[in-house]
Amino acid sequence: MEWMRASASMPLVSSLVKIDGHFYLDGAITDSIPLQFMERNGYRKNIVILTQPEGYVKEAIPLQWLLNFLYRKYPALRNALAKRHILYNEQTEYVQRRETEGAVLVIRPEHTLRIRHITHDPELLQETYDTGRRTAEKHREQIREFMSHDR
Repeated sequence: MEWMRASASMPLVSSLVKIDGHFYLDGAITDSIPLQFMERNGYRKNIVILTQPEGYVKEAIPLQWLLNFLYRKYPALRNALAKRHILYNEQTEYVQRRETEGAVLVIRPEHTLRIRHITHDPELLQETYDTGRRTAEKHREQIREFMSHDR
């Protein structure tokens, strides 16, 4: 359960999760879209599900100074947070390249979702869920075809 809690722990809004003497936060800080990781480990049929529409570019964190202060004891974390937008944008470029090559299937929303990182609004959560479900259903045949062909 602690590993799951750590994987959902976001900087600024969550505490570091201590497991076996080490502190953890959400792994997306250093690997937001782990396609290259999966390919390096031999997975050849990857479906990437993105939460941003095509063309989205992540910007630098405006509160980097606050993160630097709060995580002053963790220089590797501060460095990862400062570079997160660069890494994310590189990863989305890689995903786009692999999609163009036909090596990966990408599912993404057509428009920017209204939801933000933290919300307790049940209607907005339901709207986001419904958008994801409609998007998946729209790609159902494409998924079936992608998974049925040998690569």
